[in-house]
Amino acid sequence: QQALAQSRAGRPEARGIVDSDPELRRLYRKYNAMFWGGCLPPEVAIFWAPCGEALALSFPGKPEDGDPGSFIITLDPCIMGLKRFTRQTVVHEMAHLHLWPLGDHVAQHGDVWDREVQRLMTYRAFRKMF
Repeated sequence: QQALAQSRAGRPEARGIVDSDPELRRLYRKYNAMFWGGCLPPEVAIFWAPCGEALALSFPGKPEDGDPGSFIITLDPCIMGLKRFTRQTVVHEMAHLHLWPLGDHVAQHGDVWDREVQRLMTYRAFRKMF
């Protein structure tokens, strides 16, 4: 929660869908189709930005960011250049977006999270992305 509050307060207000990193956006679209059947929100801002002590964060956008149902994913620049780890991190954050409507943003990595990770592992998601 604290990292989320710090990220929201510290991120540039002008960032939005159009400011998404093109490669991260491509990965998001690809993995949305591959692992979630395209059911995740199509308009997600995804970009490199400092995340405090976290390597990445995902959270809903504010109404003034556009669509009140929009989401934001930030990846810390410290992992930039680590392609495999970046891909895994994008999928990890996308799993959080998938579980957000179920209230999993409170538990973060609880039982619901474990089931989603198990689904991805059974689907061999982490092997298919390389």
